[in-house]
Amino acid sequence: MTKIREILKNASYRVFIFIFARPSMQRIVTRLLRILLRAYGYNNCCHPDKTGEGNFIRNLSTFNPKFCIDIGANIGNYSELLLKNTEAVIFAFEPLKQSFESLKKLEKKYQGRFFPFNLGLGESKQKRKFYYSLDHSEIASFCDDINEIDYVGQYNKSSSILQINTLDNFLSKKSLEFEHIDLIKIDVEGLEYEILQGSTKVLQRFSPKFIQIEFNLHQLFRNHTMRSFHLVLDNYNLYQILPNGSKPIKRNSKDPLVNIFTYANFLFVRKDIEL
Repeated sequence: MTKIREILKNASYRVFIFIFARPSMQRIVTRLLRILLRAYGYNNCCHPDKTGEGNFIRNLSTFNPKFCIDIGANIGNYSELLLKNTEAVIFAFEPLKQSFESLKKLEKKYQGRFFPFNLGLGESKQKRKFYYSLDHSEIASFCDDINEIDYVGQYNKSSSILQINTLDNFLSKKSLEFEHIDLIKIDVEGLEYEILQGSTKVLQRFSPKFIQIEFNLHQLFRNHTMRSFHLVLDNYNLYQILPNGSKPIKRNSKDPLVNIFTYANFLFVRKDIEL
């Protein structure tokens, strides 16, 4: 019986390849592939209910987070979800002044819990060119090579030289009442890996429970895979945030399907924590 099943399965594969693996069918195959990738957790942008971040944050409250860091806060949508669904104190970093004005309004609304900083973070203290568009602030970036991406380059026409720092340097000068960091979220349009490089002391000292990283086409141009992120965060298990369901799903960073350069949110969970 097993042999019969194997024969039928191989026959089905051959028929499928015979029909679809030809130039005339590639448009249909591409559409099917894009649909399947969305079901796998990719390209579900940009509302938190579509990305799955809303579910993740709502369920984060079960871990009773006290202190979270939002790097690349933009206008504060992610931070506000945290503020509404947890009792955590939040440090938020955003280099674009126009977006930072929205964070200042959020600071007034959540006094004593929300602390925004008009600052970019990276792998070292330096001055770096910042590319942005006032109409599309969410794609602003310190990475000039990602301007090769069509939807980035056509909008990020303005630039400024800004001072950036490392998270290690910044927190070393802060007197913190917290012994642990519950969550670090990093969404900085291509500079995610460099921020981790500038956070080694923080990671060692505070051992954050969760580290959320946006993975996108940007990483193709930055030569970073999800595997390279996991090598830095080797004390963590890797999960992917899905658009539906309360829990992220565990992934293997060596799997090619986890190293697809398109929009997704990955979650590194400290190994002693069960989701």
